[in-house]
Amino acid sequence: MAQSVNISSEQNIPDHLQNMPDPIKQAEEGWCDGRGTVEQVRTKLQMRQEGAIKRERAISYSISHKV
Repeated sequence: MAQSVNISSEQNIPDHLQNMPDPIKQAEEGWCDGRGTVEQVRTKLQMRQEGAIKRERAISYSISHKV
């Protein structure tokens, strides 16, 4: 019997990353000393978040496959 699994994008993000304040909102509310357009800043932030998620997955994979 197959089970239906509903996974949202938030469930794939590690807990310590989910609880972090939104960097885009922080930049919009306060001073942002970064250079570039809003779109460039958002792209950079997204790339950093994706990199952190990939690192977490790689660490989890390596731990689960240790002999």
